[in-house]
Order: sequence, then structure tokens, then C-alpha cells
Amino acid sequence: MTMALNALDLLERAGWRHDREIDADPVVQRLRASGYTAVPPLRDFLTQFFGLVITSEDGSKSITFDLDSVEHLTDAEFCNEYGDAIGRPVTPVGVHSDMIIMIDAAGEFWAALDLDYGYMGKNIEQAVQWILIDPATMHMFDRRLPD
Repeated sequence: MTMALNALDLLERAGWRHDREIDADPVVQRLRASGYTAVPPLRDFLTQFFGLVITSEDGSKSITFDLDSVEHLTDAEFCNEYGDAIGRPVTPVGVHSDMIIMIDAAGEFWAALDLDYGYMGKNIEQAVQWILIDPATMHMFDRRLPD
């Protein structure tokens, strides 16, 4: 096995490709039915990444893009609070361990762990890089919702 040099390598190993396209409508409908805001970039993101499990080179860490994992760890109320706090709505799209990964209305990524949350990057490649390849550069959650 060759070493993953960057986040794109890990995404491709998980099955992602530029022309990947799944039907995202049932996922968007389920999120809306559960009370989540469906931000404009959500459908495009889900079309390319939903159902993938991105794994670190050594297999010790992963990011899962599915609704069962998301709904197990968060609810619409928390996501609405995160969105209110940053000034734009967010929608959960995946998890890493107990951390929720969210996309905002601008297509940028955020993560939350309980009341602590922070910015992950302007695209999914930056988020994957931060979590799975170079966690030493990981900025700790710099924001917290009020108790």
C-alpha cells in the first residue's frame, strides 16, 4: 500500500471521485424531517460524499458521512444553536469519534463536541487533512455555546 500524501488521496481511497453522484434527496428529506436546516451547499456535498468512510493511513481514525452516526450524536436544536452562534446556519454531515462535522451556508466546515466547537476549514479536504493526516496542527475548539 502506498502512503497517502494528502486528504485527496484518503478521499479517493474511500471511494470518492469527482464524478461520484448519489441521490441525495432522501438524505436531505430525512434531515429536514428531523428539524435540521438544509443549507444550500448540502445537496452537492451529499451527492459526492454521503456514505463514505474516510480512514487515516494507519486505520486508527475515521470520518463517517452518514445520518445514523450524526443523529446518534446530535440533534437539530444543537445545530441551530451552533449556527446562531456563528451567524450562519449549519447542517451536520458526518462524525469523527464523538465529534460532529457540519457544513455551513457558505460551504465551509465546522466541528462540535458537546458545547465546544470550532472552524475546520473552507472545504472537506482541509477538514480531512486536519483530522486524519496532520492533527498536530489541529486548533482546539475555540468557541463554546453557553451552558
